[in-house]
Amino acid sequence: MALAALGLIACGETGSRADDAKVEAKADVKVEPDAKQTEAAPREPETRADVMLVIQDVGFMTPESALHDPVADLYLVSNIEGAPTEEDGNGFISRVTPDGDVQALKWIDGFSDGVTLNAPKGMALVGDALYVADIDHVRKFDRRAGTPAGAIKIEGAKFLNDVAPARPDDAGAAVYVSDMGADVVYRVGLDDAVTPLARGEALAGPNGLASSAQGLFMVNKSGGVFRLEGGEAKPVATAPAGGLDGVVFWPSGGGLLVSSWEGQAVYRVDLAAGAVTTQFGAGHGDAGALVSPADIGFDEKRQRLLVPHFQQNTLRIMPVAPPAG
Repeated sequence: MALAALGLIACGETGSRADDAKVEAKADVKVEPDAKQTEAAPREPETRADVMLVIQDVGFMTPESALHDPVADLYLVSNIEGAPTEEDGNGFISRVTPDGDVQALKWIDGFSDGVTLNAPKGMALVGDALYVADIDHVRKFDRRAGTPAGAIKIEGAKFLNDVAPARPDDAGAAVYVSDMGADVVYRVGLDDAVTPLARGEALAGPNGLASSAQGLFMVNKSGGVFRLEGGEAKPVATAPAGGLDGVVFWPSGGGLLVSSWEGQAVYRVDLAAGAVTTQFGAGHGDAGALVSPADIGFDEKRQRLLVPHFQQNTLRIMPVAPPAG
């Protein structure tokens, strides 16, 4: 989430709480209502993976992050519903099917008994746990039931933003968490121990994180893309616009996809060449402009990008074609 958005939340529209999902298919394919998955047993979705879906007017309230759970084969959407630093207890996490149906608007609800969730932002799945950044805590939930599984308070944290699973070679680590307000990226262990992984003004507002065997990558509000190694942020590329928010690996594209508030776009970062090109938005692709694209997710199974539109209370599901050649 970009800091520039803080002043826009109070006056921005918070959307409708309609009970039924309004799904727009941006392709020459008609999505029939009776094509939705109804059987209890899992099966392939009826909606084609190359159809762009826009899910709106369903009750999303300041959606900040989207994540694909490959085990449940569902999309998770974190909703702040209010100010991103307010401990108001009204945050929630939604579950959405790959067909675009909202399976549970408030699957995890801050208003439920025994649940604390204020302003949920980035999320990560590790083992049986869902980790969620929430102001100065990292909260854990059972990934299947959505029930609370613990909370980790990070002393001195100001604005915890994104969460990424630990690299496979980082023994004992569970997740990494960015603190955009304090210029720190933390390492959280499987034992809930918290240690700074990198810190300092050079991080310049760390936001989105993505990690794999290729390394740990970070984007910041100034448009920088970095690899975090040995406690340092090593520049990889610079985007044409700032306000970078989310970052995901694009396996078939051989690099990263990065969302930008300032550019109203999603950029592709070629890790080998350090080149940055516009993948979506700003007149490219199916979307002329992506307004307030927050913490993006990726469905590797269907090669889809998940874009939560922070100010529009919308989730956009976009097919991503591999680059030519």
